[in-house]
Amino acid sequence: MKLEKEIILEEREAKKIERKSEKCDKKEFEINSERNYKEAQKEAKAHQKSMKKLEKEKFEEKREERKVNK
Repeated sequence: MKLEKEIILEEREAKKIERKSEKCDKKEFEINSERNYKEAQKEAKAHQKSMKKLEKEKFEEKREERKVNK
């Protein structure tokens, strides 16, 4: 009887530890997901900025060509 109670207590403790581990894993996943999302946003913003710069350069080149052709 005493042994059964000890086993039950150990199983409860093991389940508690497992739940805490799952919570930590979930929290770590959420943090990593948020970090990845922010990094992707940063990369997208940088890409958008470089595309605008490229468009502006092309526009300026065409403007210069038109001036030369006139």
